[in-house]
Amino acid sequence: MKKLLLLIIALAGILQCSAQVKKHSVWTAAYEASVYRRCDVEAKVVIADAVVRRDYVVYMVERFKTELPKGVASIPNDSLIRMGMKFGKEYFYSHPLKRTDVVAQYTPWTPAIEQVLREAILRKWTEAELKNGNQFCDCYINKLKIIYPDKLLLPPPQDVIETAAMECKVQLKKAANGDMVWTAAYEAEGYKIINDQLKIFFPDSTARKDLATYMIKRYKAELPDGLEAITADSLIKLSQKIGVDYYAQHADEVKNLTVTPQPWTPAIEKGMRYGFLNEWSKKGLANGDQYCDCYIKALKTKYPDKIPLPPPHDVIEKVTAECKAELKTH
Repeated sequence: MKKLLLLIIALAGILQCSAQVKKHSVWTAAYEASVYRRCDVEAKVVIADAVVRRDYVVYMVERFKTELPKGVASIPNDSLIRMGMKFGKEYFYSHPLKRTDVVAQYTPWTPAIEQVLREAILRKWTEAELKNGNQFCDCYINKLKIIYPDKLLLPPPQDVIETAAMECKVQLKKAANGDMVWTAAYEAEGYKIINDQLKIFFPDSTARKDLATYMIKRYKAELPDGLEAITADSLIKLSQKIGVDYYAQHADEVKNLTVTPQPWTPAIEKGMRYGFLNEWSKKGLANGDQYCDCYIKALKTKYPDKIPLPPPHDVIEKVTAECKAELKTH
């Protein structure tokens, strides 16, 4: 969702570029330079990074040259704008912008902006899900219009993006199930996903099923509007909390964990940080973040590619002692 909104703010510059280029009848060197300059001037409004902006403008000029050998004056202005939007979408779908690449600005609502929003959203929906995709588009755009009735802030604040998306997902799910989210099918789907993910850690099917059942029960209690009702990061933190609670109550089951090397991922690091900081705060200790940094760095030095989960107990004790000693010396 974040990427598509960054795409839209860039497309605002495309519209200006397409509409305001001085029209020539042939592609001379001077004309090509004038097209480049105009597109670059308009792109500066929305694309802050000079390197990113240069690549985008070069791409746009080349596409116009290929499709309009007789020059941009050879087609009506509205057709030129639509063509510019098409080229822009091609570029930004293959070259996603970072939030730091763009300058936030207010842009009036137009049919073109809405259409770009819809196309970007629907690219992720299968044909069978298209009806729900269109409903999601309607809901999402309506929520943005309530917040920004006249002009849309591009890109919107991240919390606005996430809140609108979550509310629409919950709204659609309730509408499809008579205001009920945790249907038998929804619960079964969640259980299967959790059970499959736990297989790498729990060879014992009984213990694995017990944990999966426990997690679903907790999710239902804490997320009555479903798993879509919170952000992905918040869901990870909640899952980690549920896991910690389960392990505290089922020490014997934890002994059946399989040591399985896993590639380093942001999710694994977040899980470690949550566990460390949770224990750190319980003990009333300071410098928890610094300890996490030290601990993870030490584990990455020992296991640069894959981390055995859970790590060997002697490794945990050694790294813990080293990091505590290091913090005391600073």
